[in-house]
Amino acid sequence: MRVMVVDDEDIERKGLKMILERELTNIVVNDEARNGRLAIQIAKTFQPHIIFMDIKMPGMNGLETIEEIRKDSPHVKFVILTAFDTLGVTKKTSTEGVMDYILKPYSKDELIETFDRLVVK
Repeated sequence: MRVMVVDDEDIERKGLKMILERELTNIVVNDEARNGRLAIQIAKTFQPHIIFMDIKMPGMNGLETIEEIRKDSPHVKFVILTAFDTLGVTKKTSTEGVMDYILKPYSKDELIETFDRLVVK
């Protein structure tokens, strides 16, 4: 399974990648992106199955990025990473086909449980 991590903060990307690779088998976190534009380019080549996407990034935000990636890759499952627990975010993510969202800061267990739910769906 190919997994991609998109977050503008290096420490968030590296930490998430480390947790996923350490705790899960049969996945490849081949790529990560620091912004939406780069994520779109990488997704076209890498063709990930799951993308963990930060919602608040400079320039193109996570929801805009998801919308663009969906045009070429409707099969991709998205998990939003956000520090914002608002109803508007929840409603918007459900209309964009986002499978789940995780509030920052998240625990390793929460991350693994979310991943496991996605694999089952």
